[in-house]
Amino acid sequence: MGNQKLTVFNPNCMYEFFISSDYPDKYWIHYDSNLLLKHINFIIGKKIATSNETLPEFSLKGKVSEEKLLNYDLLHCGNGPSLISPKFTEIILTYFNNEVQLIEAKLRVNDKEYSGYHIMNIIEKVSCMDKERSVFKLSHRPDGPITINNLVISKRQLNALNIFRLEESLSTIVVSPRFAELCSAANLEGLSFVEIEVN
Repeated sequence: MGNQKLTVFNPNCMYEFFISSDYPDKYWIHYDSNLLLKHINFIIGKKIATSNETLPEFSLKGKVSEEKLLNYDLLHCGNGPSLISPKFTEIILTYFNNEVQLIEAKLRVNDKEYSGYHIMNIIEKVSCMDKERSVFKLSHRPDGPITINNLVISKRQLNALNIFRLEESLSTIVVSPRFAELCSAANLEGLSFVEIEVN
């Protein structure tokens, strides 16, 4: 696949975690359980009560290569949370199990069901934006989200977490060089990391 990954990670920086910009539109999956667990539940940084009897369900229908789709380790969803592959799940369970909540999910591609996929619910939040050095715009609403154009993180406000949400902007996912290195070493597809300055 044409996913460009960083191969060397700066130990003095943190990284913003994204879905790859070259992730194909035709591989966007659909969240079929939004009434059961609304999308908002997965972006507020809180643990979610789950039931093994009613697993969240995702689907994709159409003329797509199932083999190519399943090569991606981060599956993008247009109306809900993203899914991570069994391979990505194993990395989380091995190294970062205490930092995220993994929620088992069902994936159905053209009526064929695949197991081992999970929602990665990132529950840790850290307020560490260096507001003097970062470039951002406040929302016109008092409690609205901010728009960050250039993020700088304050080193003194960091802790030992490897993956967390930025308290000032919960949609911003920050990971450590160690997290990025392990994902890169495992050749995970469909994700990318952008360096964040730490001051």
